[in-house]
Amino acid sequence: MQKNRSLYSLDRIESQISILIGFLIIFLPFVTIDSFFFESHFLFISFVAIVLVIFAAFSNIISNNHNGRIIIESRIDILITLFAIYVIVQTIILKNYRYEVLFPIFSIIALGYIIKIYMSKYLLEVIMISLVVGALLQSLYGILQYIGIFKTNNIFFRLTGGFSNPGPFGEYLASIYPLILGIYLFKNKIFVYNTIYMILRKYTSIFLILSIFLLLMSISMSHSRSAWISILISSFLLLYKKNSVIHSLLKKKNLFFCGGLILIISLLGLILYKLDSSIGRIIIWKICINNLLTYKVIYGAGLGLFNPYYMNEQAIFMQNTNNSWLWKYVGNINYCYNEFLQYSFEIGIIGVLIIVLVIYESIKKNTEVDSYFYYVFKCSLIGILICSTFSYSLHILPIVVNFIIYIIVCSSVGQTKQRKKRTIDNKIIGVILLFLASIGGYEIKKYWESLYEWSSAIYSFSNHNYENSIVHYKKCEKVLGNNGRFLNNYGKALNMIGKYENSNSILHKSQKYEVNIYTYTTIGDNYENMFDYKKAEEYYWRAHWLIPANTYPLYLLFKLYHKVGNKTKALELGNQIIRLQTKIQSSATDQMRQEIINILNDY
Repeated sequence: MQKNRSLYSLDRIESQISILIGFLIIFLPFVTIDSFFFESHFLFISFVAIVLVIFAAFSNIISNNHNGRIIIESRIDILITLFAIYVIVQTIILKNYRYEVLFPIFSIIALGYIIKIYMSKYLLEVIMISLVVGALLQSLYGILQYIGIFKTNNIFFRLTGGFSNPGPFGEYLASIYPLILGIYLFKNKIFVYNTIYMILRKYTSIFLILSIFLLLMSISMSHSRSAWISILISSFLLLYKKNSVIHSLLKKKNLFFCGGLILIISLLGLILYKLDSSIGRIIIWKICINNLLTYKVIYGAGLGLFNPYYMNEQAIFMQNTNNSWLWKYVGNINYCYNEFLQYSFEIGIIGVLIIVLVIYESIKKNTEVDSYFYYVFKCSLIGILICSTFSYSLHILPIVVNFIIYIIVCSSVGQTKQRKKRTIDNKIIGVILLFLASIGGYEIKKYWESLYEWSSAIYSFSNHNYENSIVHYKKCEKVLGNNGRFLNNYGKALNMIGKYENSNSILHKSQKYEVNIYTYTTIGDNYENMFDYKKAEEYYWRAHWLIPANTYPLYLLFKLYHKVGNKTKALELGNQIIRLQTKIQSSATDQMRQEIINILNDY
């Protein structure tokens, strides 16, 4: 009798694990904290991952099977484990200990392991339903934002879904679109043994068609070019598999040619659709290839450190180029808009090679599995990879979750060779998992408390209560001291209360993690207030070359030259500012120009 209760409890825990994974998939994109989109996503996924680990721990502890859980079963398991070890080693070598980098990575790896270990027909159905429902809800949410029923997360856009701008919203929907289209095209093959589907076949078809229509509408509203390229290629691959006529016309050797042709035509059309943005991305890629990829090429510069290195290289490029017409195409860049280039810089050849091998193991040809089911997930994975070639999809956590799910499903369904199974006793696994969960829970609690203090500091700062904001910043400095955005905020608050030396100390530290024009203009302002005009001039010029079309750094330089009585430089720079073609025209820019004109009239 006791044995039956134990088995029942084990089944119930594993069922709860499946439901919790589905909950994560559906609601992760909806979890947002104002001004902390990335942090809110990673806190949520980290919390759910810890809960999943606790459930997995109890599942192992109460299990009567003493033979142990399968830990490493395939080459993908080995590669993912190797990647986790590589990230730990790189972090230790570079001393790049950052919550916002390490916690999302290891939470997603933990999620992948749990999905792999508890993979079953029931869990697979939960995952598929959750992905479809999550995409449909996001699509409806975005459409309702567009017509004004819900407010967006960004005042500059009519729809954002649960994201900070329409780009990630469109790419998230594009990451699930191939799955929904594939389910619709091959529903009779995929659900051949599903009794519920056979009863509700008619309604399932209507639901899937409606979902496809809503997703296409929402992606169109998002104006995401990478999302459109992704759905065009993935749709072609799915229709190729479905349509026997297309299949017979296009031999295997012609498949890549036709896919490449579609990609080239799509690229040309979408480049012309947003020409300025396309030129900006080409400049980013040029700077990355020419300057960044040669830096620490073997093991990388560190995860999350693309921005400070890139922005300084962009400043050098802009300063040395004779083509001032390029100025309007550059801005404050946090992403490379090509994940393979960015990760090549951040984790080096070793890290990228591991990721490429994981992807290859997932999508390589396999004839021993349910071809239709496997093919749909493979096309969904390829869709994300296409998006990530032109955007920063693998920095959007809901998309990364989909990415790891597709990899795990493909590896589970597509496993052709049974490798020797390495197992550990269940009780030992349970204790280890509880220990890891307790450490993770404690660290997440610290980060949440620090994030709350940071939010309070921002609120105090926005209400001009700078002294109170400093109190909150000091409370969370120990935990957030490696966060570039936090350090920039903290440094500015110190600047506002006249603690210029302390401000510069914080801002010089922030340059390792994040660089923007306000980092350098604030440092310059601190030096100016400390009467070190030479240093102030240096940092104002640094700020200018980061984004040459931005008026503000030149305005500060003009004011500095006017202040120290250097009329020659002030006159020359003032006329340059008046003629400058800014990237974005605003009332602030007009006010700065008018002030400069008034000063020049007195010369």
